[in-house]
Amino acid sequence: MPAELWFYHLEGARSEEILPDLLQKTLDRGWRAAVRAPDAEAAERIDAALWTAGDASFIPHGRAGPDDETAKRQPIWISTDDRAPNGADFLIAVDGAPLEAKRAAEFRRAAYLFDARDEAARTAARELWKSASDQGLEMTYWTRASGGGWSKSG
Repeated sequence: MPAELWFYHLEGARSEEILPDLLQKTLDRGWRAAVRAPDAEAAERIDAALWTAGDASFIPHGRAGPDDETAKRQPIWISTDDRAPNGADFLIAVDGAPLEAKRAAEFRRAAYLFDARDEAARTAARELWKSASDQGLEMTYWTRASGGGWSKSG
């Protein structure tokens, strides 16, 4: 079965608002995830969002830093590169962090979250779509539905 690549068309929402739900569903499947942020500031925002995602708890995760030895134990790993030292099943690139189709194919699933209002982000998404299509990845395009959920196409 070819790897899956999901595109999340974010319009009016930030990745750190979307990630907690997406990552909780990943954990519910028994999978691990690696989140690739474009820079340390974005990684910090994601880290903070996962600490405060739920009323009574947080989404378990770790973040790349001076001591990456704990990475293997983390169900979710946040960094600025696409390493997955935690054995991730799911690689998620956010906020313009680069993702190559070849790398996405190494996971059960990969996702590219992009701000559709940003021309550079839309262009990068189109290029990734073409490259992934050429490599035979299964792709799905997600947009926000009017009721706040997600609508699937592709």
